[in-house]
Amino acid sequence: MLEPGNRAIQKKLAWAEERRRAGEPTIPSTIADEKATNPFLRTQSPELAASVRQRVPDLPPDDPVALFAAVRALKDDF
Repeated sequence: MLEPGNRAIQKKLAWAEERRRAGEPTIPSTIADEKATNPFLRTQSPELAASVRQRVPDLPPDDPVALFAAVRALKDDF
């Protein structure tokens, strides 16, 4: 998890796990939920940036496009 301190992510993950156990869908979502939990929409998050920089040390500072690309590359190897 790239933002372990994000309570919205923790809450949504618990909700999704419960839904999956019950055989229920975890979609649709709302734009508000996605803005709070989707790392591709959270390039302004200091916690996300710090977490990604731990995994990608040569990430340029203050570059949201590079951060987005790094998150995408990490997802490819998840």
